[in-house]
Amino acid sequence: MAAPERKTLRVEIKDAEKGIVTAAFAKLNVKDLDGDLTLPGAFGSQNVRVSSYGHGSWMGELPVGRGTISEQDGEAVAELKFFMSTERGREHFEVVKEMGELQEWSYGYDVKETGEVTEEMRQQGVSRVLKSLKVHEVSPVLLGAGVGTRTLAVKRDKPGEAEEKTTNLGALIRQLQQERELSNGDLGAAMGISATAVQEIVDGKVAKVAILRLEKAAAALKTSLSRLRSAAERDGCDYADEDEMRARGAAADEARKAALKAEELLKSAEAEARAAIEAKSAAAAKAAIERAEAFQSEAKSEFERFHRNMERYVG
Repeated sequence: MAAPERKTLRVEIKDAEKGIVTAAFAKLNVKDLDGDLTLPGAFGSQNVRVSSYGHGSWMGELPVGRGTISEQDGEAVAELKFFMSTERGREHFEVVKEMGELQEWSYGYDVKETGEVTEEMRQQGVSRVLKSLKVHEVSPVLLGAGVGTRTLAVKRDKPGEAEEKTTNLGALIRQLQQERELSNGDLGAAMGISATAVQEIVDGKVAKVAILRLEKAAAALKTSLSRLRSAAERDGCDYADEDEMRARGAAADEARKAALKAEELLKSAEAEARAAIEAKSAAAAKAAIERAEAFQSEAKSEFERFHRNMERYVG
């Protein structure tokens, strides 16, 4: 497996109040100083780590933050949260803040797919077209090769300000996303919601996630529904109403199946009855009658099952 590559970018600090750095870190459809041209859609929406200085976390140093990247208006944008509760996280943030316009960044990635380099591109100095990337981390560095990048906002937690919080469900989903290497976009597509909506769940901004959404999330995250549901219930979510609705839906479905089966059994009983009437021997008539009675008895059982489930369905 090829070693992950690293791409650099330049940033400038505009504000320093809250512990969060938002940066436009790459231009799309623009040749950078490495001769690469990155196509729209190459980054998508992904979760990333913030490496210690100079990609130090590849050599075993602890990450100093985490965040997400997305594409907005022809640029790749990163929203990064430094771990301000750790000494290294605070140190790295302070360096980024104090370096201001001199601070440059780099990101480590794997190339998932490249595109065609046209003759016109070659004449412009493009040596490679990046069509799809898996970004593992971003890191503050001394020198960069990005074009037109900048910091959009830098905020620092104020003394005494509450720490960033999430829910049990949000923390579990975030953990599973990292383990499965699933971006917000990937998970959102599976759940039938947007990447932004997934981030709101991870951030604990959603009061309750419907059971149907949890089922789809569980399948995408390769975990059990009960695990996600248990986390949500620890956050205070009550699924009693949804359980009742699902139970009624199941009862209605069972009632429908029972009615259809009873109908088929009655038809079989009628056919056997006609066979008994048309039988030319007493033995054949008796056998047909016995089969008809058996079908009628089974149909009666199915009708009873139908009525029981209808009672559950209508409450």
